[in-house]
Amino acid sequence: MTEKELTIWHGKLIRELRIKKGLTQHELAAKCGKSKQWGHSLEAGIISVSIYTAMQLSIALGVRPGIFLPSKSIFLGQEESQ
Repeated sequence: MTEKELTIWHGKLIRELRIKKGLTQHELAAKCGKSKQWGHSLEAGIISVSIYTAMQLSIALGVRPGIFLPSKSIFLGQEESQ
């Protein structure tokens, strides 16, 4: 998995979790103290997830922070998705 692929994987995961939580991009961004554009950029795979951002997202989405780390098999390209 390249860095760009990881960024895209994060974006898809965040979108999925946000929708399950019933939040808009704007609402999620506000919970993290960020702009609506930040939420769009994150989900589109334009910007990457830092450890700090992963912590903010885990609190806002009610998930464990480790969810933002792909399994070893996904990282190594042995699985399509989680």
